[in-house]
Amino acid sequence: MKLSLFAATLFLLLCAEAKSAEIGGEGGFYYVKLKNQKSYRTGYDLWNGKKRGFFYNLFIGKKFKIKKGSVFKVSIVSGTTKLPFVNAFTPIEDRLFPYQSRTFDIRELYLRKRHFILENLTLTAGKSRFNFSPVFNDYLWGGKFSYRLKDNLWFNYYQIAGYEGKYLLLNGESEDDVDIFGPEIVWKKGKYVLSAAAIRISDARGNEKGINKNNLILRVKSENEAFDAAVQNGKWGFYGKWENNLLKLEGCAFEKGFTSYGYREGVPDFGVIYHPAVSDLKALRVALKKTYGEFRLFPYVAVYNKSRIEGGSKLLVGSEKSNLFLTAAMGDGDRWGFFTGYSWKGIPQFPFKRFQIPSFKLKNYFDIAGEYANFPQHFYNVQSGYEGWNTAKHVGYWHSTYKLTMYSDRFTVKVSTGRNSKTDYVIWGNTADNFLYQKNAGKLWHFEEAYISIRQLKAGLQNVKIPGFIDANLSGLRYSFRALSGGAFAEREGGHTVKYLFAQTLFKNFGVSGLLRKKESEKDAVAGLHVSIKGLRGGFLREWNRNGSLSSREWGGFLKFEGAIKNLKVNALYEVYSTNFETFGMKEFFRNVSYIYRPGESNIRFLKLLVKKNLELGRKKIDRLKPEIGFIYDRLTRFSGSYVGEETGIILSLKPGKFCKLSLIGTVGTNHSFCNGLNFQVKW
Repeated sequence: MKLSLFAATLFLLLCAEAKSAEIGGEGGFYYVKLKNQKSYRTGYDLWNGKKRGFFYNLFIGKKFKIKKGSVFKVSIVSGTTKLPFVNAFTPIEDRLFPYQSRTFDIRELYLRKRHFILENLTLTAGKSRFNFSPVFNDYLWGGKFSYRLKDNLWFNYYQIAGYEGKYLLLNGESEDDVDIFGPEIVWKKGKYVLSAAAIRISDARGNEKGINKNNLILRVKSENEAFDAAVQNGKWGFYGKWENNLLKLEGCAFEKGFTSYGYREGVPDFGVIYHPAVSDLKALRVALKKTYGEFRLFPYVAVYNKSRIEGGSKLLVGSEKSNLFLTAAMGDGDRWGFFTGYSWKGIPQFPFKRFQIPSFKLKNYFDIAGEYANFPQHFYNVQSGYEGWNTAKHVGYWHSTYKLTMYSDRFTVKVSTGRNSKTDYVIWGNTADNFLYQKNAGKLWHFEEAYISIRQLKAGLQNVKIPGFIDANLSGLRYSFRALSGGAFAEREGGHTVKYLFAQTLFKNFGVSGLLRKKESEKDAVAGLHVSIKGLRGGFLREWNRNGSLSSREWGGFLKFEGAIKNLKVNALYEVYSTNFETFGMKEFFRNVSYIYRPGESNIRFLKLLVKKNLELGRKKIDRLKPEIGFIYDRLTRFSGSYVGEETGIILSLKPGKFCKLSLIGTVGTNHSFCNGLNFQVKW
C-alpha cells in the first residue's frame, strides 16, 4: 500500500509544474564481505558478513511558491532519511539494513514564511534539514525562528521534536519525549560563514532520570572549506574539509562518549566498508577527482584510528543527470565490497511525443498544530480516532497535516497525510525515523478521494455526507440527477466487507438523506432531515432496525447558528444524541468541536458558544495582521443529563499573510483541566 501511495504522490508532483520538481534515483546490485566492527553509525546494525543482493534509492520533491516571501516544500525518499538505500528482492539474511524493503518516508514537509509578523522575522516549520555538524545532520520535525539583525548577521532559535513516545499519558506515566532546542548566531564575512550555537538534547526518559546533552558548536565554512568543532558535556569533537578541482581532504576526531544520540551523524560517510560510530573515532580521507570525457573517477583512501585502512574508487560513466556507476573498495582483514548500477536525476521523458497530461487544477492545505493539555478524566464517548482521550490525564505533542488535491472536470485525486481521514496528521518525532506513532499507525499517507466523473456518474473513492451524522470517504458508485442522488458503496472493516446504500435529496433550504448499512448478518439504517435558513442550520436523525430489532429507534439532532450580531461574529452549536446512537465507526460529521473534550456522536448533549471580535489597536504594524479575539464556552453532558464537564477560554488569531492564519488557544475546564494550543494554517 505504501508503494502505491508513493506512486500516486509521485505522479501528482510530477504533474504539478513538472519542470520545477526534484526527481532522482539509483538502483543496482551489491556484493560485500564485511566483518564485525566495534560500533556502527545509526542504522548500520547489520553491516557485517558476506552478502549480496539488489538495492534502490528513489527521491521526489516539489517546492511551491505561495505569493511573495512564502515557500512550501514536500519531498519523499525511499527507506529512511538516514540510510543511503533500501534492499529490494533480497533475502532477509542478506540485507544490509534492518528496515523493510519497499518503504518510503517523508524527508521534507515544511513551510518557510518571510516577514512573519515582524518585517525581519522568518519562520520555518515542519520537517526539514537541521545541520549541527559535527553533532548531527538530519531531516527532523521542528521549527526555526530567524531574525535578521543586519544584512550579514542573523539570530536563530531552534525547537525540534527530537522524539515523541507516549504523547497520551495515563495515570502513573510520565513524558518520555526528547526535545532539541537552542539559539544560534550566524555571521557572513566575505566568502566565509561563521556560526556559534548552544544546542541542548533533552531526554525526559519517562519515569527514569532524564538525560541532557549540552552542545556548544562553532562552525566556519565556505564553498570549498569547512571546520566544525563541538563540546558535548565536556567531550570534544571536530570535522574539517578542504577541496579544489583535483583533490578533497576530510578529517574528524571525537572523544570517547561523544554521541549523535540516535540522529544521523554530523560527519559524512568516509568510505564504503567501514561505518563506525563517532565515539572515540579519528579518521582521515583523501580523494582525487579525475575526468576523462564521459568518464569520471574518484579514487580515495581512508584511515580509521590508525589501524583500519580502506581504499577504493567510484567510477561514473555518462552525464551529470544520468550515468552508470561502479563503486569498489578493499579494506584490511580481507574486507571488500562493490556496488554497481544506474543513477539519474531530473524528469523522465515520455516515449510518445503525442502523449499529453490533461489540464487540471491544484489545491493545497498545510497546518501545524501543537497541543499541551491536562484532562479531567471523566468518562464520555469520544470521537473515532481519539480513543483513550477521556481517561488520559495529559497530552503534549506537535503534529502536521498536508493535503494535496488535483482535479478537473473528469477526475479528482486527493492525498493526505495520516493513516485515515479521521487521524489525517503525522506526529512530530524523529529518532531513527521510526517513532511510536508511526509504528502503531502503520501509514504516513492515505487517499481521501480518487474518483472519475462521467456526466452525472461518479466512480471511485468519494465523500459521502449526511449533516449531523457522517462526513466519510467511501468507495463505490454515485449517480446524481438534479436534486436527487444515490449510490452503492463498500469498505473493509475488521476483515469483513461492509456494504452501504445511500440516497439523498438536496433543495435550496432543506434536504433528506438515508443510509442502509449491511455487515454480515447485521443490518442498520439511518435517515435524516436537515434545514438551512440563512445562518441557521438544523437537523434530525433517526436510526432503526439495528441488528434486526424494530424496537431500536435511536435518534440525534443538532442546531447551529453562524452569523453577526452588531460587530460580533457568533458561532453557536447544540448537539444531542441518544444513549446508543452511533456512526458505526465512520467519520463523524461534527469533529474537534472542543479542545479539552473530543465528544463523539453518541450519548451526549453538547453546547458550544464562540464569540469573535476584530481588534483595532490603532497601530499599523499590528492592525495589518487583522487581529481577532474569540471567547469560548463549552458544556458537555451525557444524554441522560449527567454532568461531564465545561470549558471556557480565549482564542487570539492573526493573519500574517493572505493565505495563512495563526491561532493561539488557551482554555480551562473542570477538575483542574486546561489546554494550551497553537495552530497555523496555510491554503493555496
